Amino acid sequence: MSTTTSKSGIDILGNVPWGTQICHFYQNSQDLIEILVPYFKAGLENNEFCMWITSEHLSVEEAKLALSKEVNNLDDYIQKGQIEFSSHDEGCFEKEEGSSDIRQVLDFWLDKLKWASTKGFDGVRVTAPTFWLEKNGWRGSGEYEERIKKVITPWRMIVLRVQSLTACGAKQVIDMVSNHSFALVKREGKWMAIQIGEQARMPEKPQDSVESYRKLLNGLVEGCEIIGYDWHYLYVNDSVIRRGGLTREQLTGMTMMEFYPGIENTQTFPVLQRCMKEGSADHIATELVLLDGSRKWFQLSIQPMSEGIVVLSVETTDPRRAEEALRQSEENFRRSVDDSPLGIRVVTADGNTIYANRVLLDI
Repeated sequence: MSTTTSKSGIDILGNVPWGTQICHFYQNSQDLIEILVPYFKAGLENNEFCMWITSEHLSVEEAKLALSKEVNNLDDYIQKGQIEFSSHDEGCFEKEEGSSDIRQVLDFWLDKLKWASTKGFDGVRVTAPTFWLEKNGWRGSGEYEERIKKVITPWRMIVLRVQSLTACGAKQVIDMVSNHSFALVKREGKWMAIQIGEQARMPEKPQDSVESYRKLLNGLVEGCEIIGYDWHYLYVNDSVIRRGGLTREQLTGMTMMEFYPGIENTQTFPVLQRCMKEGSADHIATELVLLDGSRKWFQLSIQPMSEGIVVLSVETTDPRRAEEALRQSEENFRRSVDDSPLGIRVVTADGNTIYANRVLLDI
């Protein structure tokens, strides 16, 4: 078979090119079943070798049962080796000494692809939880993904990563969306597909791309602010709205300088400007003044995007206070140990004494 695409089985995607990598954000086992059952049903019908690594929210037995309801002769496919099921707590290989992660990953999947070809299968489709893939060497960086994609595309392979939204932060969402061909997310009971990269239609206006992120980021704990090149807010999630005490409509009409009064006079602003101008990423801990005049410390992660920058923020402890609290805690500990009527000493694992209190020193 010489086609360049394969039927995905997922209605909102249709046919997808070989080498496609899809990220699937889910909240429960039913979300997994709704996407993965038709995905693998189509793979079996397409004469593809299928490999289903289940997540912690859907066991191997539950996956088989769900698929058997749509594929009447599932046992026949299993018997002839066209589909394999594995649990997320099983590894695919042991790391060899002196071998790079990416080399082992490529070798493992190339062996699978070659084996499938010798067995007469027309391609390979895989699903696995993100943490399983990363545990087995498949990291999510853009350069890393690009190298893998160049290898798997000629060999007719489709990969679908599943990621639980309850265990996913804003930065991970953005990283996954940026490094995959499609993102699948459920909103108001309906599945939506967000296209990314070369396969995506270029948005007619920046707000089209912002809308894609909005659908994924609204319910996350971290603050997420998408800021345009004119420093106006294009999007803020619910966490930032609660921080400012304004409505979404009020906030999206503001500039970052209006929302954080005086930020342009801080050491943080040049970092934001550089990320905006150079398209670079950075991290910084900073104190910001809020609209009500209060001051809070935040850990900021700044990521570039076509519309400007994405700023992810988590409230944190003032590092100066944290350092002072640690110093005070250490001082209190030392004082209480020194004042003890008992002899006390602290030793390392190899038996060396690194501290002794006064009682011991006076002996």
